[in-house]
Amino acid sequence: MPGAVFSVAPTQVIAGFVRELDASTVNATTFILEASGNDMTFGDGNEVPITAFSIIVPGANPQSAVFDLSGVALADDTYRVRLLGSGASYIMDLNANALDGEFAGVFPSGDSTEGGDFEAQFTIGTPVEIGPTLDQIQAAVFRPTCATAACHTFAVQTVSLDLSTAGTSFLSLVGVPSEQQPAILRVAPMDPDNSYLIQKLEGAAGITGAQMPLGDAPLDQAVIDEIRQWIMDGALQ
Repeated sequence: MPGAVFSVAPTQVIAGFVRELDASTVNATTFILEASGNDMTFGDGNEVPITAFSIIVPGANPQSAVFDLSGVALADDTYRVRLLGSGASYIMDLNANALDGEFAGVFPSGDSTEGGDFEAQFTIGTPVEIGPTLDQIQAAVFRPTCATAACHTFAVQTVSLDLSTAGTSFLSLVGVPSEQQPAILRVAPMDPDNSYLIQKLEGAAGITGAQMPLGDAPLDQAVIDEIRQWIMDGALQ
């Protein structure tokens, strides 16, 4: 589905249609998959086209098209699927009607006028494997996910929480009361359940504000469990 997040790369992309397709119009020029180039944006010239093992309209379901990724290695990135309904080449039904492709978040796509491209994105993010040390957690989670330009850095210090380095993370977290809920320590050594960091990462009931990381997908539970283990082991620097 559009907006899906995968921990394992998919083996195919399937598009469904409300009419039977002219199979000759479904090919690599009209059914397109591309990676963002690791910046999660498209249209800036660094996209990476993905070559399918095959692109077919199955005889058993001619109202679908399959972009087969067998043997195709997909790196962690954001991907865009494009089904063309306009331009030099486009997808048509058996009556030569062009795909009505404009997508506004609901199916079927389109604006009731033939023509227009369908676009949707999905993300592949392999679960981060970390060990239960602060340096490893800093490198795998805090620095790339939390210490972003608009969040927990020295320059911004959102709620006085600087996660730029392992040292500042330790000083900001361990034994420090949460500003949102001062009765709870951000990290209570050997007590992950009562550490506000864990509560925010897991979206526990009663937390103030949004689940972290803000505006992004929640961390995999396996990653949070590694942070839990670090806290259980005493939250050592």
